[in-house]
Amino acid sequence: MDSDRYRAIKRAGAVMAMVILGKHFTKDGKRRSFECCDPLTTHDSFLPVRIQSIIANESGFEQKAIAYVECAAAMDMSDIGGTMMHGAHVAAIDGTRLVSVYGFVGLRDTEGRISFNPVLSEARSALTFVLTVRGQSFRVEIDHGSATCRLLNGERLSFSQAGEAYVLSCAEPILTRPVGQGRPRSGGAGGRSASPVR
Repeated sequence: MDSDRYRAIKRAGAVMAMVILGKHFTKDGKRRSFECCDPLTTHDSFLPVRIQSIIANESGFEQKAIAYVECAAAMDMSDIGGTMMHGAHVAAIDGTRLVSVYGFVGLRDTEGRISFNPVLSEARSALTFVLTVRGQSFRVEIDHGSATCRLLNGERLSFSQAGEAYVLSCAEPILTRPVGQGRPRSGGAGGRSASPVR
């Protein structure tokens, strides 16, 4: 094959860099890179569909993000790679979790600072997960109306949601916010809301 006549990307390395080192890229730069790399990526291995889904979600390509996460979830169950005779692909299974948490929840860990900005697609009714960050565990519950963070153990957890900084503590262990809006919602089922960090 004459390699000069074909352009293809086997692995989504450049796109993965935008997930891991996201603060070094602008939103527009991520979108343009995705638009350039996505058509050229072969998507015939376990990694690309997961990474592409995360950036597609962040860049506003919701339908592509959903298509990729569905493909990622089916990799083992549908034996797309023809390797199930050797057992489940653990990295592929964890990759599906990463798509949910990094893609639809928008979780990022930048220099030890936890942040997220959930955008739940119409295809999903809810998403719940538990994270442990530096010994502090908290649960995040997201539906189409709100996102609720609940401190499960530990004394204090700092994070940001949709660009605003918050602290969960023993005194104020719960934060409930409308999805996609800038201000926290007071009250909520199960406890008081945490206060924004000033």
